[in-house]
Amino acid sequence: MLDLRRTLALLLPLSLMAIGVMLVDRATAVRSWQDYGNYHAYGLRQAQFALLALLAFFLAWRTTVPFWQNWAWSMWAITVVLNGFLLVPGWSIAAGGAARWLKLGDLVIAPAGLMLLTTCLVLPLLPRRRWMLALLMGESLLLAAQPDFSQIPVLWAAGLTVLVLKGNFGLREGLAGALGLLLFSGLAWLHPYVQGRIYNVLWPIPGQGGEDYLGLRRMWAEAGWWGQGFTWRQESYYISSPEDDYLFAFLAHKLGWVAAVLLVIAYLAWVWAVWPRRWEKYWQGDYPLMVRGALLAWLGSAAALHFLTNSGWFPITTINLPWMSWGGTGLITTAWAAGLAAGMVGKEEGEYAGAG
Repeated sequence: MLDLRRTLALLLPLSLMAIGVMLVDRATAVRSWQDYGNYHAYGLRQAQFALLALLAFFLAWRTTVPFWQNWAWSMWAITVVLNGFLLVPGWSIAAGGAARWLKLGDLVIAPAGLMLLTTCLVLPLLPRRRWMLALLMGESLLLAAQPDFSQIPVLWAAGLTVLVLKGNFGLREGLAGALGLLLFSGLAWLHPYVQGRIYNVLWPIPGQGGEDYLGLRRMWAEAGWWGQGFTWRQESYYISSPEDDYLFAFLAHKLGWVAAVLLVIAYLAWVWAVWPRRWEKYWQGDYPLMVRGALLAWLGSAAALHFLTNSGWFPITTINLPWMSWGGTGLITTAWAAGLAAGMVGKEEGEYAGAG
């Protein structure tokens, strides 16, 4: 059984990454032709990102946990500064009224995912739960200022997981966490960006921001059990750009509801493979297992939110599907997290080195 878990922890992210390259290539064919006169421009770029993500996966898999523990705070500080730069006029690239990418010369990165990864590494190092809550609140404010509300639920999923695994999670900490979530839910509700998203989900109107949600509904209605198949040069009929992350809906439209269900099962299988089997280690404050729990909560909640948004049930459309969605930073970051988690499978006892 352990060999099966290790195999799934390694092969599932890599297999889904390869499938993601193919889907991105098909989904962006029309946009690639419009922008570059080549049907495979975005697909080839995604393949390059996947090669870098593959390298990140194996580096994380083979690197010992103490290395990340020693460098966690330095890496976290760098990622927080990068997210702060998103608020500087002229440094960021916006999408839908929200700063998403940081432009550093010819390099364009999405720093929110990098901050999520390093947060999973530093939270278990904080000795007091109130400090952990303060860190989560500060990062949430930074994300809300961009605004990037899609990452806040994922951040809190990872953070609250570590808080619980720290043990002795009392009423005071629970109330503080609940108040924090209510605060940012209120901020999100008052923000015009989120109000527009919610309005478009409930009452989508073409030409007023609702066309993408109407497109999602059409994709699912037309999908059927076995899908519409791939029609060359018509793959992005309902997808306005590669940055609009509708990969799950696109897969369902082309390959059917059966393929969509199988994809959900694949992510659940990865969670089962990486899930620790010795819970008592958590309550001893074990750093590697708390990191593992945070990574599981982050990637698992991100996948769940992607499935919900692509089904039209959640008013945020920019949450990446781990290992599959368009984009270099998100793909590399989630691959790095999966590699780190895969290296811990079967390490509930003894040394928490990388694989091998």
